[in-house]
Amino acid sequence: MKYSILFLWMLFCCNMIYSQDCNIKFSGKIEDFHEKIVLENAVVHIKNLGKHTTTDNKGFFKFNNLCQGILTIEISHISCETKTINVSLTKDTFKVISLEHHTEELSE
Repeated sequence: MKYSILFLWMLFCCNMIYSQDCNIKFSGKIEDFHEKIVLENAVVHIKNLGKHTTTDNKGFFKFNNLCQGILTIEISHISCETKTINVSLTKDTFKVISLEHHTEELSE
């Protein structure tokens, strides 16, 4: 009797886990912090899921079929400081993210 109750309880819990909504979209635009120009070919990496993409020529990116939860996002672009942010997903989300450009000067 104990085992059948335990089995039913485990079956119910597993069913709840699999019924999680994993159809959420996370998208956004990457731009320069100062000039607000879009950054093409920036790499957007969801660290805790191992997914990544790059921005298009208008600075946009998109991830599909994500589950609810907290995402750790790392954004990098050549000549920019890499930025890491946390995003809490509960529904489709769009976020504008600004990166700080490095100013590198050559010494003579």
